[in-house]
Amino acid sequence: RTRFRPVEVRVLSDYFMQRTIDDDVSVSDQEVRDFYEAHPTLFERPARMEIWHIVRNIVVPENASEREKIDAGLEVQNQLLQIRNLVASRGHSFVTYANRFTESDDGGYMGYVTLLAMKPEWVRVAAYLEEGEISEPFRFGDTFEILLRGGYEEAGVFKFEEIKDKAEQAAREEKVSAKRVEEIDHLLTSTGMIYDSRPLVDMLSRLAEGLKQQPDYWRDPYR
Repeated sequence: RTRFRPVEVRVLSDYFMQRTIDDDVSVSDQEVRDFYEAHPTLFERPARMEIWHIVRNIVVPENASEREKIDAGLEVQNQLLQIRNLVASRGHSFVTYANRFTESDDGGYMGYVTLLAMKPEWVRVAAYLEEGEISEPFRFGDTFEILLRGGYEEAGVFKFEEIKDKAEQAAREEKVSAKRVEEIDHLLTSTGMIYDSRPLVDMLSRLAEGLKQQPDYWRDPYR
């Protein structure tokens, strides 16, 4: 063939850019922090609350009758009610019980989470708890659970330490875009071509902005 198809040209040019420019681009810690501070809207987070929980599985014998299934559920529910009463009336530590008795993989501590990140069954409970309040036991599938709500953080910006990796990626993408434009200008100038690079700069800038944009699910519909 005497010429490449447009798709092939784009693939080859992108490969050339990656090998000659992208791989050599790095960002310093200071550049990452400067980028983070200059683009706070890229690192917004919704409001979130601190949650501990105790999960207990409902264990029923094989071929159990409906009565046995109900009794098994009531037994687990009563276990959690006893824990709740010990914490609420006698000042026992919910966190200690969560660490010892929860059957969840997180060891009883969910951390700071948004309502959007919770399962609907949890949202219906957690959304109405005050700080330090313990929920009544509620059923979730084959388990019963109780929640303790800790602190609450208003919507804001992620701390730099929490988002450093994402900030580094976004800062590098911006630097790569600038380097690509610089390299194209250099190549065109060295060949004596007169070329208006403004449309290209605009295109690469919009592409970089699109890559940095948070996906829709990142936003909290409860805000």
